[in-house]
Amino acid sequence: PIRTLIVPRVVAMTLITGLMDLVALAFGVVGGYIAAVPILKANSSAFFGSFFDNATTTDLWASVVKTSIFGLIIGVVCCYKGLHTGGGPIGVGRAVNQAVVIAFAAIWIFNAVFTAIMLGLNPEMQIYK
Repeated sequence: PIRTLIVPRVVAMTLITGLMDLVALAFGVVGGYIAAVPILKANSSAFFGSFFDNATTTDLWASVVKTSIFGLIIGVVCCYKGLHTGGGPIGVGRAVNQAVVIAFAAIWIFNAVFTAIMLGLNPEMQIYK
Protein backbone atom coordinates (compact mmCIF):
# COMPACT_ATOMS: atom_id res chain seq x y z
CA PRO A 1 0.00 0.00 0.00
CA ILE A 2 2.94 2.39 0.49
CA ARG A 3 3.98 2.46 -3.17
CA THR A 4 0.47 2.60 -4.60
CA LEU A 5 -1.39 4.68 -1.99
CA ILE A 6 1.05 6.79 0.00
CA VAL A 7 3.82 7.79 -2.42
CA PRO A 8 1.54 9.27 -5.12
CA ARG A 9 -0.44 11.29 -2.58
CA VAL A 10 2.62 12.64 -0.78
CA VAL A 11 4.41 13.49 -4.03
CA ALA A 12 1.26 15.16 -5.38
CA MET A 13 0.81 17.25 -2.23
CA THR A 14 4.45 18.27 -2.27
CA LEU A 15 4.40 19.31 -5.92
CA ILE A 16 1.01 21.01 -5.97
CA THR A 17 1.67 23.16 -2.91
CA GLY A 18 4.90 24.43 -4.46
CA LEU A 19 3.17 25.09 -7.78
CA MET A 20 0.25 26.82 -6.08
CA ASP A 21 2.76 29.03 -4.27
CA LEU A 22 4.09 30.16 -7.65
CA VAL A 23 0.53 31.03 -8.66
CA ALA A 24 0.02 32.90 -5.38
CA LEU A 25 3.27 34.83 -5.88
CA ALA A 26 2.22 35.83 -9.40
CA PHE A 27 -1.24 36.94 -8.25
CA GLY A 28 0.35 38.84 -5.37
CA VAL A 29 2.57 40.81 -7.73
CA VAL A 30 -0.29 41.48 -10.14
CA GLY A 31 -2.60 42.46 -7.28
CA GLY A 32 0.04 44.76 -5.82
CA TYR A 33 0.54 46.36 -9.21
CA ILE A 34 -3.21 46.89 -9.67
CA ALA A 35 -3.52 48.39 -6.20
CA ALA A 36 -0.47 50.63 -6.58
CA VAL A 37 -0.51 51.88 -10.16
CA PRO A 38 -4.10 52.30 -11.45
CA ILE A 39 -5.84 52.72 -8.08
CA LEU A 40 -3.30 54.69 -6.01
CA LYS A 41 -1.76 56.39 -9.07
CA ALA A 42 1.78 55.29 -8.23
CA ASN A 43 4.51 55.30 -10.83
CA SER A 44 4.80 51.95 -12.65
CA SER A 45 8.59 52.08 -12.84
CA ALA A 46 8.78 52.93 -9.13
CA PHE A 47 6.60 49.91 -8.33
CA PHE A 48 8.79 47.50 -10.30
CA GLY A 49 11.98 49.17 -9.09
CA SER A 50 10.93 48.71 -5.48
CA PHE A 51 9.76 45.17 -6.19
CA PHE A 52 13.05 44.09 -7.77
CA ASP A 53 15.07 45.85 -5.06
CA ASN A 54 13.28 43.97 -2.29
CA ALA A 55 12.20 40.61 -3.75
CA THR A 56 15.29 38.47 -4.11
CA THR A 57 15.46 35.06 -5.73
CA THR A 58 16.28 33.71 -2.27
CA ASP A 59 12.95 35.07 -1.00
CA LEU A 60 11.01 33.58 -3.87
CA TRP A 61 12.66 30.16 -3.84
CA ALA A 62 12.48 29.96 -0.05
CA SER A 63 8.75 30.53 -0.36
CA VAL A 64 8.37 27.71 -2.89
CA VAL A 65 10.56 25.32 -0.88
CA LYS A 66 8.71 26.16 2.33
CA THR A 67 5.26 25.57 0.86
CA SER A 68 6.43 22.36 -0.82
CA ILE A 69 7.59 21.06 2.55
CA PHE A 70 4.24 22.13 4.02
CA GLY A 71 2.64 19.85 1.42
CA LEU A 72 5.03 17.05 2.32
CA ILE A 73 4.13 17.39 6.01
CA ILE A 74 0.40 17.41 5.26
CA GLY A 75 0.68 14.41 2.95
CA VAL A 76 2.73 12.31 5.36
CA VAL A 77 0.62 13.10 8.42
CA CYS A 78 -2.70 12.55 6.66
CA CYS A 79 -1.60 9.32 5.00
CA TYR A 80 -0.24 7.98 8.27
CA LYS A 81 -3.45 8.79 10.12
CA GLY A 82 -5.53 7.40 7.26
CA LEU A 83 -3.71 4.07 7.28
CA HIS A 84 -3.95 3.70 11.05
CA THR A 85 -7.65 4.44 11.43
CA GLY A 86 -10.01 2.13 13.21
CA GLY A 87 -13.39 2.26 14.89
CA GLY A 88 -15.68 2.89 11.95
CA PRO A 89 -17.02 6.31 11.02
CA ILE A 90 -16.31 7.75 14.46
CA GLY A 91 -12.70 6.59 14.20
CA VAL A 92 -12.39 8.22 10.78
CA GLY A 93 -13.66 11.50 12.23
CA ARG A 94 -11.15 11.29 15.06
CA ALA A 95 -8.32 10.45 12.66
CA VAL A 96 -9.17 13.44 10.46
CA ASN A 97 -9.30 15.74 13.47
CA GLN A 98 -5.96 14.42 14.75
CA ALA A 99 -4.38 14.73 11.30
CA VAL A 100 -5.44 18.37 11.01
CA VAL A 101 -4.15 19.24 14.48
CA ILE A 102 -0.84 17.39 14.04
CA ALA A 103 -0.24 18.81 10.55
CA PHE A 104 -1.03 22.34 11.74
CA ALA A 105 1.33 22.04 14.71
CA ALA A 106 4.10 20.48 12.60
CA ILE A 107 3.77 23.20 9.95
CA TRP A 108 3.83 25.92 12.60
CA ILE A 109 7.00 24.50 14.16
CA PHE A 110 8.66 23.92 10.78
CA ASN A 111 7.76 27.43 9.64
CA ALA A 112 9.35 28.99 12.74
CA VAL A 113 12.55 26.95 12.37
CA PHE A 114 12.80 27.43 8.59
CA THR A 115 12.24 31.18 8.85
CA ALA A 116 14.82 31.53 11.63
CA ILE A 117 17.37 29.60 9.57
CA MET A 118 16.63 31.58 6.40
CA LEU A 119 16.90 34.92 8.18
CA GLY A 120 20.04 33.78 9.99
CA LEU A 121 21.74 32.67 6.77
CA ASN A 122 20.48 35.64 4.73
CA PRO A 123 20.44 38.77 6.91
CA GLU A 124 19.83 40.94 3.84
CA MET A 125 16.30 39.47 3.70
CA GLN A 126 15.44 41.44 6.85
CA ILE A 127 16.23 44.83 5.30
CA TYR A 128 13.60 46.79 3.39
CA LYS A 129 15.32 48.81 0.68
